[in-house]
Amino acid sequence: MDVTGYAALERPQYRNSIPAVFEGVAWWASCAVFLLLETCLGLKINGAERKVTFTDPYLPEFLPELKMKGLRVGDATVDLSLARHESDVGINVIRRRGRVGVVVVK
Repeated sequence: MDVTGYAALERPQYRNSIPAVFEGVAWWASCAVFLLLETCLGLKINGAERKVTFTDPYLPEFLPELKMKGLRVGDATVDLSLARHESDVGINVIRRRGRVGVVVVK
């Protein structure tokens, strides 16, 4: 998953007030949630093909639902709603702007 397009995740500039080691750790820590979601959901985003793929998606018990709004896929965006069921995850497309496909592989 390429998260470089998210302004909130751009590496902060601290102007020598914070050691470089902390700066790197803080940047990686902010990405951890996206890496966790990518792993749990089997999430792959292919901007060139304008496709979002979920492979064997899983949501843990403490996360019964998840909404993804404004997920950028190439020059398109999509809003998704994911819901945890007893042994499955349901994925619904709420809004689509531009041409983007959503594929679920189970």
